[in-house]
Amino acid sequence: MNPDPAPAMARAEAFLRAAQEGDGGWRDYRLPPGESWAWTTALVGLALALEPVAPASRRCLERAVGALRTWITPRGWGYNPQTACDADSTAWSLWLLSRLGALEGISGTALLAPFLTAEGSVRTFADPQRFGAWAHPHEDVAPVVGLALAALGAEEEVTRIRRELCRRALARTSGEPPWQAFWWDGPLYAVTMALTFLERTGGVPAAVRERVLAWEAPPGEGAFDLALRWRWCLFRGRDAGDTIAHLLALQGSGGGWSGTSRLRIPTQFPGEGNGPVGAWQDIHGLLSTAMVLLAWKGAGGCGWL
Repeated sequence: MNPDPAPAMARAEAFLRAAQEGDGGWRDYRLPPGESWAWTTALVGLALALEPVAPASRRCLERAVGALRTWITPRGWGYNPQTACDADSTAWSLWLLSRLGALEGISGTALLAPFLTAEGSVRTFADPQRFGAWAHPHEDVAPVVGLALAALGAEEEVTRIRRELCRRALARTSGEPPWQAFWWDGPLYAVTMALTFLERTGGVPAAVRERVLAWEAPPGEGAFDLALRWRWCLFRGRDAGDTIAHLLALQGSGGGWSGTSRLRIPTQFPGEGNGPVGAWQDIHGLLSTAMVLLAWKGAGGCGWL
């Protein structure tokens, strides 16, 4: 019999509530520009906002809405107030605000439009001259933008993103990862987010499903990877008992999970050297803990986001 994660998830939610800062935000990571504001606030908020929603989380979510609406700029949200707006931070923020009915006065589709190309790929940053490779199409950002646009009812844009993600998956050789991540170490985040987006916006086409099933996800280690692997087991119809047991064994005494070094900061321009500038972890464990919660709530029937 599979272990029951519910008590552990209740402790995880309490851990996240306790980590919320006075202005309503959740901050994590320490990249060269500083800590993440909008991205982590929106992602943690979404993990608390999906059913089942603990009554104790409702006030936290109200405060998170206040923070995101305070931090918005005419172009959306950035990693923090010192950085340019990006598609990922903007999409996560819009997604949470949409779910909580807090989009009044905000045109989400217009904010995301500069990051979306005509064929349906998505750039993390809008200006290639300024950001180089950071403004190329990124397969790990496209599904999040697609999910936010789906929440906003932008059917035409969702269709374009679906078409492009399917095209990219079918262009890969059988046995290769169907989607590659730019910002993450390994493809599993890109694959699970793409599957989530496709499933929620009309289903995974048979040819794409066949290509996905021909690839085997690597075993997970830290909480972030294990949460994604839980999602992978759901897609493949596999028993996730071992993954769940591994996750529960890693939970800290405070209710959260330690971060892992999975976030990459690749070089922007040729000649800057090979490989990522750095691999970074969520030092407070907020994103890792939120991803575990998302996996659990998805397993309970909400569709993993």
